[in-house]
Amino acid sequence: MTTFILFFAALGIILVIVEILLPGMVIGILGGLSMLAAVILTFIRFGFVAALAMFAGLLITTGAAAAACFKSLPKPRSLSQNPRESKSPPDLRSLLGLEGRSLSMLRPAGKAEFDGRPVDVLSEAGLIQAGQKIRVVLVEGSRVVVRQI
Repeated sequence: MTTFILFFAALGIILVIVEILLPGMVIGILGGLSMLAAVILTFIRFGFVAALAMFAGLLITTGAAAAACFKSLPKPRSLSQNPRESKSPPDLRSLLGLEGRSLSMLRPAGKAEFDGRPVDVLSEAGLIQAGQKIRVVLVEGSRVVVRQI
């Protein structure tokens, strides 16, 4: 009988931990029922005080194991970043029609400067040497297309 009590207690703890790692509710319910069976069998075999001790022991053990599981799981990116620190892409539509100069050779991609602000750009056609005057002719999302003037 004691073997069954220990089996149901251990099985219950393991199933609850599996439920934490792979949520779905069925395994957690089976784990809870298994732990309830261990408490009931303890009550039948050893009495109320032993059943109360078994219940408290299962709660503490399951809680400690769950805390250890939660600590070992990787944090999702959205929770590990401060929302104020997240960088949203700058609004590049304001660059349309601006003139600037290429900071690097555009073959066809490279860096350019508009109003003192460096921007990744793409040349409309061919190579553009560094230091050349350019104009923004198209902005699509984060893609900025320039033409040499």
